[in-house]
Amino acid sequence: MTELDILNEFLLYPLNSVDAIMERFASLPNAVRKKGEDEQQEFVFVPGNRKDAATLVAHADTHKRFSDYAKHEFKDPRANGIIESTTTDCGIGADDRAGCAILWLLKDSGHHLLITDGEECGQKGVKWLIEKFSDIAEIIQNSSFIVQFDKNNATDCKFYDIPVSEEFKEYIRQETDYMDVGKDNRKTDIVALCGNSCCGVNLSVGYYDEHTSKERLNIEEWSNTLKIARKMLSKPLKRFSVMNGIEK
Repeated sequence: MTELDILNEFLLYPLNSVDAIMERFASLPNAVRKKGEDEQQEFVFVPGNRKDAATLVAHADTHKRFSDYAKHEFKDPRANGIIESTTTDCGIGADDRAGCAILWLLKDSGHHLLITDGEECGQKGVKWLIEKFSDIAEIIQNSSFIVQFDKNNATDCKFYDIPVSEEFKEYIRQETDYMDVGKDNRKTDIVALCGNSCCGVNLSVGYYDEHTSKERLNIEEWSNTLKIARKMLSKPLKRFSVMNGIEK
């Protein structure tokens, strides 16, 4: 299958359920799937086999306004390289199924994978993970760093209000050539995951107008982030400390 085939598969999963995506990742060797009693307390963690593993993150849930849609259709993207919905009042779920597709395509990279539920509702799955599964949280926070593939636009990197070092910011800028777009009051999974223990960043995956019926995905921009990530993550990695630069 081509990369575009994989992307299409993830975008065509029902928008009102994370089950198909969670089941797919849970089928990988050594995967751990956890589901709590409360809605959206769920994640799949797939441990990597590299000693210098980073943790790669995407969320399987979509915005609540899409929760009534099991099926949706796309316009043919071959004319302009854009995937967009033909379903009234419904986007395509690229936030963050596009990120999930990137994680699937990096599943053999040797890095840890984390697929979460509840990011759109206050990082519910991640907060539950940290509270109830300290062993997994420790592995994640001892990663070289965390990369979440969940940002609109083509070439943004965002560190939110995580107290990451300037060395890590410069490393990401050099490896990606993406623009640091600052921070705001909105939260995402890496804010809870990193805490004061680990550096992390969100990278653009080429979606626009997320949470609306006009949501669309630029295939070339999505592919570019995948290409950059493959190159960056194939190199030996160093663990970056939160406040004091690169750990020796």
